[in-house]
Amino acid sequence: QLYTTYASGRINISGLLINFGLISRQNYFVYVFESLLSNFFESVKPQQDIVEIKIKPFPNERINNFIFAVVNKDGMNETRNDNYYLSLTKTSESTSLPREFVFMSESNELNESLLTEEFKTVLSKAGKVLKYFAITDLPQTKPVSESEYKSAPHLVLKLSLKTDRQSVETSKALIEQLIKFSDLITKLQLKHDSAKKINGVRNTELAKIKKAIEEQKLEELKEQKLEQERNARRDLAKLSPEEQAKFDKKQREKRERRQRNRQKQRM
Repeated sequence: QLYTTYASGRINISGLLINFGLISRQNYFVYVFESLLSNFFESVKPQQDIVEIKIKPFPNERINNFIFAVVNKDGMNETRNDNYYLSLTKTSESTSLPREFVFMSESNELNESLLTEEFKTVLSKAGKVLKYFAITDLPQTKPVSESEYKSAPHLVLKLSLKTDRQSVETSKALIEQLIKFSDLITKLQLKHDSAKKINGVRNTELAKIKKAIEEQKLEELKEQKLEQERNARRDLAKLSPEEQAKFDKKQREKRERRQRNRQKQRM
């Protein structure tokens, strides 16, 4: 069951979107059965109530393009696979982080600059709640066209929705951090080398998309040509012997003209 709410109207925040994904509890037998199966089979994922919060900043030329995330080790491969932008990052552990989390970012400079003391304090209590906290300018789904490859900075927070008092307080603190980070990224200045490397990754990804589009066009043209040849063969099979002889003569004359033209060009 999915629920969505939206809010706007704060400095540095164009909009805030909240998506709730709640376990369907109408059939309690199925719910209990799937929960039991998840304890014995890795392929069966335990169902969870989750909430995902996305912040879209106002367009601001001071905001750098980059990817930075703190990801829970529990399910981090799934998180990476579900988010295209995380596939472009390097995963690294750090003594600065609680043991439940890893960095997924494009630069160590980002890890050092964005891991504030206040954020570290909140993370120390967030092991059971936080799935990932990310800042990115690239989309969640892998783009397949140039129009989909849009650089638009946004912040994402995904939480396991729990109702005990400690989890609720931690979730509130993480949301506060997400909002504060919308201010922090407007002040962040990357070193020239880091910014150059990050932009290089985007140029490379865009080139891959363009190449894939060209290859697809060539494949479609090849298929069209093969279809035309198949149709021509079918039409040829329907010709009478006299029509077949005329067709063969025309084809022979055409080949001879091509051969003469090639010889003239060599001369």
